[in-house]
Amino acid sequence: RLMLAGQVLWFYIGKLLWPHPVCVIYHRWNLDPSLWWQWAPLAACLAAALLLCWKRDFMWWRGTVAAALLYAGMLFPLLGFLNVAGMLYSWVADRWVYMPALPAFAGLGHLCATLRRPGFTAGAVAAGVLAVLSWKQAAAYSSMDGFWQAAIASNANPWKARSDYADALIANKRYAEAEEQLRLAIDLQPGSSHPYCNRGVALLSLGRTEEALQALQKAAELQPGSSLIHYNQANAYFRLGRFAEMEQQLRLVLELQPDAASAHADLGNVLFKTGRLAEAAEHYQKALRQRPENPGFMSSLGSILFQQGRRGEAIDLFKQALVIDPHHVTALVNYATALINPADPALHNSQLAVELARKAAELTGLQDTTALKTLAMAHAMSGQFLEAAEAARTAAKAADARGMPELAAQFRQLAAAYAEGRMAP
Repeated sequence: RLMLAGQVLWFYIGKLLWPHPVCVIYHRWNLDPSLWWQWAPLAACLAAALLLCWKRDFMWWRGTVAAALLYAGMLFPLLGFLNVAGMLYSWVADRWVYMPALPAFAGLGHLCATLRRPGFTAGAVAAGVLAVLSWKQAAAYSSMDGFWQAAIASNANPWKARSDYADALIANKRYAEAEEQLRLAIDLQPGSSHPYCNRGVALLSLGRTEEALQALQKAAELQPGSSLIHYNQANAYFRLGRFAEMEQQLRLVLELQPDAASAHADLGNVLFKTGRLAEAAEHYQKALRQRPENPGFMSSLGSILFQQGRRGEAIDLFKQALVIDPHHVTALVNYATALINPADPALHNSQLAVELARKAAELTGLQDTTALKTLAMAHAMSGQFLEAAEAARTAAKAADARGMPELAAQFRQLAAAYAEGRMAP
């Protein structure tokens, strides 16, 4: 840490005096106490301190000492004696020296002032040159792509810059470009879990689930006990239909983060799919305690309660969800389904079900097969068989468009039954 402190102090002085090249994320150089020259910057700091203590009579002593003490004191928390998260990736960062730069430049201004006219001339020239350089540098930061490409171009080992660029690309749903950046980051730094984890996320979004799972498993090997990695693995297992392994990963997430609402909700989905309704309801209730205004959690819990025969409670939850978000498609579909269920005639309201299902279908651009199927059933329950047949045919087209020929065939059979004025079996 002492060796690093000496290097960091001189690094920033060098960058402030000659700010080229500047970089968003600098390469984290290797520290080796066995190399004598790595101790040279610390030795130079001690020598400068001794010189300032000895030569008290020279002209600029007071201003120089003041500037040096303020610079070193303001920079002290970022010299390596304290643990700073950013130092996991780089020992230095331009933004860390913004405040310590003030006394450094004040000291430089003090020096220029004592030189009178030559000093003012030098200062004016320097300011002009730096203004031009700043203008040129700002052009590289005019867009997200330009910002990260500049960071990559000016770094000797830009794995972290590529990884962070991929984060931004994922946020903008540019998954193929993100995956390419993450592959390059992994080539440069194969021992870091973050690029593997994010590559898994990008591959999941690209539909390459098996590859995504391999990347996430590698991330888990490099960083055991990461709730984020376990959660992403659960998503991969869900895509593959491997619900037992998904459940295992979600339980690991909840061991690490008992209050993770999304993990509770996803575990509730798995338990619901495997018929464990009581346990599924319990996890959704925990999710709702963490996010009481989440309409998706309300709607899913309502579906579970409906399956348990607690239909009145379920409908209350659907209504609450739609108060929070009147355009929540799942809540609209679930509420409509509950209203046309023949198990409880007291709750039957096929006309309201038609309105709810139509709204859900329109919100999805007539592309959601579940909403269209519910709309067809609601029309049929209202005796509107022509409208029911039309909704079923639209559902068949949507299924064809999604590459689901078997489902499309089922919808065509449904449409044929409704066209004949009879309920489908």
